[in-house]
Amino acid sequence: MKRSALGASMAVLLAAAAAQAATVTVDCFQYSDPAYTANIQVDVSDAAGVTGARAVTAGGTAMTLDDLGGQQFGAWLPSVGAFASLHGAVVGSWELILEFGAGHEAAYQMTVNEYRMPFTEASFPAAPTLISPIDGATNVSPSPTFTWDNGGLHGGPLESLFVHVQSIASPGIGIFEGSVGGPIALNDEVWTPAIVLPPGQATFLVQYETNQNEDANVDTPVFLPLHSTLGDPGIVWSGSSGDLYSRDVIHFTVVPEPGCAAMVLLGAAMLARFRRRRHAG
Repeated sequence: MKRSALGASMAVLLAAAAAQAATVTVDCFQYSDPAYTANIQVDVSDAAGVTGARAVTAGGTAMTLDDLGGQQFGAWLPSVGAFASLHGAVVGSWELILEFGAGHEAAYQMTVNEYRMPFTEASFPAAPTLISPIDGATNVSPSPTFTWDNGGLHGGPLESLFVHVQSIASPGIGIFEGSVGGPIALNDEVWTPAIVLPPGQATFLVQYETNQNEDANVDTPVFLPLHSTLGDPGIVWSGSSGDLYSRDVIHFTVVPEPGCAAMVLLGAAMLARFRRRRHAG
């Protein structure tokens, strides 16, 4: 009987811990300009009552994280042109604040470590530059071929490439492919997605990731009772991580194929003709 009671108690405790699980990531990004930025994302979808999140970076910048839905929050740091500025903003002690309604906050301290030893601009994968289509292009085919300069040889021990095209006009239409398992290879510079994009705005991303030391790069957040306005809410940080990326992103506008456009015009002409006949009758 005692064993059953103990087992039930343990089950309740384990269920409570699982229900309060959360994760945080702090990733750094390089563009070919060169430009640098970082992103923080907090997932508290398994924790009860979180209504918002804020952060104070290692460089002292206070940030309100955007509500991404489903109790997930994130924000981008301002882009900077020098690696030293990125380093000063990201590496060091952060404060993370979870909001549980007006005036109710739980504060945590977390450390973002040096991503490499030493951590320099050379720690990032070579940054790509998109060639075609160009950013802002307005006459892109619904079945485009994307080309880019990959910035140099990519061959890190765990490095990966992924590409992603997404319609903004119809957000449900998009495709993602990566070099892990194919079909695209790590040093490819051309991609033709197996998709037909609808007319309207769309975006394309090409991105390299190092995939190294991710868990060690960000320490587990620690509750700060003196900085909080409520007791420890019992959130269990099941994951804290960060990685290095290089990327380029473009926005463009898709136009209908000439045949499709002709069919649309023909259909409009036939409809107008039909309406004229009805009025004449």
